[in-house]
Amino acid sequence: MRLRNILFVIAALGILIASLVIIVLNVVNTDKDTAEKHLNQGQKLASEGRYNDAIVELGKAIELDPNLAESYSARGSAYYTKGQYDLAIADYNKAIELDPNIELGPNYAAAYSKRGSAYTYEGQYDLAIADYNKAIELDPNIELGPDYAVAYYNRGSAYYVNKQYDLAIADYTKAIEIDPKMAEAYNNRGLVYKNMDKYDQAIADYTKAIEIDSKMAEAYNNRGLVYLNNDKNDLAIADYTKAIGIDPTNAVAFYNRGSAYVRNHKSDLAIADFNMVIKLSQDPDLVDKAQTQIERLSK
Repeated sequence: MRLRNILFVIAALGILIASLVIIVLNVVNTDKDTAEKHLNQGQKLASEGRYNDAIVELGKAIELDPNLAESYSARGSAYYTKGQYDLAIADYNKAIELDPNIELGPNYAAAYSKRGSAYTYEGQYDLAIADYNKAIELDPNIELGPDYAVAYYNRGSAYYVNKQYDLAIADYTKAIEIDPKMAEAYNNRGLVYKNMDKYDQAIADYTKAIEIDSKMAEAYNNRGLVYLNNDKNDLAIADYTKAIGIDPTNAVAFYNRGSAYVRNHKSDLAIADFNMVIKLSQDPDLVDKAQTQIERLSK
């Protein structure tokens, strides 16, 4: 009788333990499901441009499942878009720490690429280049879509800042091969050619950028600089005028056009442009230069 009671107690305990295990597993699975719901909601909010709300939702996902790397990556992207680069880097670090392997392919290539962009904005170009290298390494099929041109484009920009011009040209060229409609890559490659005194190639690239995006004021301004450097003042003025027409707040284009007018001995027009620089620019150095020009022309 006593043995039967003992066996009954053991059986009851076994049932109780099994029930507790099921309850715990259900709670864990419920938390995971809820974390993924917050992740999905956060990604949806980010796609709608509601980055603050997205960050809140993604934070809830991370609280419920701290090992869900995708939540950190998504929140890092939201921080990046808001210009909070330190926070973006911290989240990308965590996402990569949780899954440094590339089992998810391009998703983690994107995490490296975006962290590289954040490093670029922070002025940490060597770290940026290392991340772009990793992004490209992680996705051997990078040619499959135009979005992947961004890693090459961004690495090219970091090389450009580091004055590694040959490497910059190679990367901008690769970005253009992947996405032939990437006007920014043509424009930036033009900048590199200009710095290498390869003016014909620079003009060709600026012109191509303008063909792709006729509203790219920067490309007109950059082409105008090359024309000005080669004493083609009328062509320079035409390009600066086009840039100003696209962006009437472009103080740099006003300054450059003023400089071209000086070369054409049109002092009144030059002074008018330099006055616009003083009115529009938030750059004290550019304002000082414009004031100096006005004082010299007014004598």
